[in-house]
Amino acid sequence: MKKWQIHTIIVLSITIFIWISGYTVYGEEKQVLIANMNSTFKDTVVANLQDEMKGSGIEFSVKSISVLGKVKNEDWDAIVILHAVKMGKIKGQVKKYLDNVNDWSKVIVLTTYGSEDIVSSTYGIDSITAASKTEEIASATEELKNRIRTVLDSGI
Repeated sequence: MKKWQIHTIIVLSITIFIWISGYTVYGEEKQVLIANMNSTFKDTVVANLQDEMKGSGIEFSVKSISVLGKVKNEDWDAIVILHAVKMGKIKGQVKKYLDNVNDWSKVIVLTTYGSEDIVSSTYGIDSITAASKTEEIASATEELKNRIRTVLDSGI
């Protein structure tokens, strides 16, 4: 068998595997900002998300939540915010950013909270909520992954 035939078989095999598995690979690399309020729970969710979406054509840029004041939505294909609500309050940079969002179509918010999710009620969005518990890491990761795919697929 010739070298080009082997390469063709390999490429076709990979393509069929991707098609069967339903895994999306984006042709042009997509830029996703993850603004993270560091904690063991949130850091683990971010690490799992990056690992599970490796090779999908997405470049993740993980930054501290403090960068939100400088974020321009048009620079990103999706923006993921992982933050905590404590004592019913959204922290400074997160609140400032959310107060100024005009287009929610590419913003995804995961909120860990103590008593209630005030992000959904305050901003009228469907935010992801989770308690910072080990048993919720897998479901939070899966929900973020699905939301990221939805945002990126709608922008194609």
